[in-house]
Amino acid sequence: MKGRRRSGVERGTLNFRDHTDKLTEYKQQTARALPPGLRAFLDKVHSDFEAHRKNGMRTEQVANLVFPGIWVGEHAAVFMPIFFVDDEVKSILNMAKEIDYEPWPGIFLAKVGIEDGELSPVGAFEKAALEIHLAKKKGLNLIVHCAAGISRSVAATISYLMLYEGMGFVEALGLIRKGRPQANPHPHLVRSMIRDFGPRFKK
Repeated sequence: MKGRRRSGVERGTLNFRDHTDKLTEYKQQTARALPPGLRAFLDKVHSDFEAHRKNGMRTEQVANLVFPGIWVGEHAAVFMPIFFVDDEVKSILNMAKEIDYEPWPGIFLAKVGIEDGELSPVGAFEKAALEIHLAKKKGLNLIVHCAAGISRSVAATISYLMLYEGMGFVEALGLIRKGRPQANPHPHLVRSMIRDFGPRFKK
């Protein structure tokens, strides 16, 4: 598998789904529009994000097992044969808008490309959670990655754990950090999840 920019990616192949260009709607969400309880929760998310970033927690692995069958990591993980031979990963979810590469035989690739540190397009995390769910439903182990495996891929995995495994945000993030200590989703991504999930978002 070779890294490629968008122009080199084969669209419409059976083992590749790209939702990136279909997610075009952005809705701005001010903190004032949120209920008081969620405003306080977001304040705590901001504080936790800054504190975690200053601590600089890292692991040496490019990807870490965070839930049965789910690895979260950086882009480099998809180029390491050990994940696809020893651990039998058969599916990849790419959350980085700026990263493209070709799918290859025997591995399913999905992309929900978003920017980090910004409000995401409406529906991005629902699509990401669904892609993880579909892989799990088929019994496929998967890698969820962004660029560094810290923010976007973590937010996507939290979305899956929340929507399909019944976890709240705090529980899901805590679980992921046990496997990948540097996990630290940007507060704007959390705001996007709150906006999109509505009553399904659980603290």
